Formats: sequence, C-alpha cells, structure tokens
Amino acid sequence: MTTCKAIIFIYILSYTLNASSYICSLLDQRIIFAHRSGDTSRFQENTLEAAIDAAERGYNLEFDLNQLESGEILVYHDTNFLEKVGIDLDVDEATYDMVKNFTYLKTISNITYSNTPTIPLLTEYINKVCSINSNI
Repeated sequence: MTTCKAIIFIYILSYTLNASSYICSLLDQRIIFAHRSGDTSRFQENTLEAAIDAAERGYNLEFDLNQLESGEILVYHDTNFLEKVGIDLDVDEATYDMVKNFTYLKTISNITYSNTPTIPLLTEYINKVCSINSNI
C-alpha cells in the first residue's frame, strides 16, 4: 500500500469511527455510491467520463488513488498500467510526464468501450466533479 493510500485509509477509518452517530442516522436513508466512479459497462473505471455521468445522476463517488514517483496523485485503480493501458510500468515508478498521455485500452476484460480516455489527476477529477455536483 502506498503512503498516500495508507493516509487516506487511516483518515477514512478514523472519520468513520468518530462519526458513528452520523452513520447510524443514515441507516434509514438510501445512499448510492458509484463504485470506481460509475457504470463500468459503459465507461472505463475511475475515468472523468464515468465520474461525470455519476455526478450528473447525483451519486456519491468511490474512486481509487495511486501516487506517482513524481508526487502527483492519479485516479487509477491498479498499481501497474499493463492491464488497462497496455504498458508494463508500475505507477509508483512513473512520473507525470511519462503518463500524462496514457490512454485506457479500448477493450478491457472483454468489454469494448467507445473511447479511450486519459487517466485523470486527482485535482482535475475533483474540480470537474464538483463543478457538476457540489454535494459530492
């Protein structure tokens, strides 16, 4: 687990433990989360396209983060780019200049998508999603 993921996990865990009364009050409410940013039958996971679709529907978002060697944080699930991008490179050994033009493969896990989006930075992802739905 990268340092970034560990810090985020610890923060979420401590927030959850400290907010148990708030969580209990939500039990009677319907909460919808878009796992890996949304409908992965139509969009590659963790992409801006998936997040935009989910935000427009008013869903809460769950997404994955990985930190590059150069320090930037990508919204990307895997620790290596091979399966989804086709390039055998570990995320934590890459710089932003190396990956900024990487695009998702058109076909992943036997699903063919209509486009090949780039991998978003966390800042880009949050700015775009919050411009659509500020309640997320």
